Amino acid sequence: MKRVVAVHDIKTGQTVKQIVEVPDDEIVEANLIFIKEEQRRLLSASDWTQMPDTKLTPEQQTAWREYRHAVRNVDKGDADILNIIWPNPPT
Repeated sequence: MKRVVAVHDIKTGQTVKQIVEVPDDEIVEANLIFIKEEQRRLLSASDWTQMPDTKLTPEQQTAWREYRHAVRNVDKGDADILNIIWPNPPT
């Protein structure tokens, strides 16, 4: 699979974009790492919504619980690892 990558040229000090061939397994592995990091970030940012002393209504807590469940399962089943669709947090 061809990908555009940014390469820093030490001689000129400029960053240029190049199209390079990257093995599919490396792309999938990199995406899986990104997905896990993003899941941790999103879950950590919403931990407060599940605390017993939160000022959220029961309905809001349920919406946040469902959102967090969707975040945890974003890469499960027949998910396209290269094109993850992230759930939107409740409003």
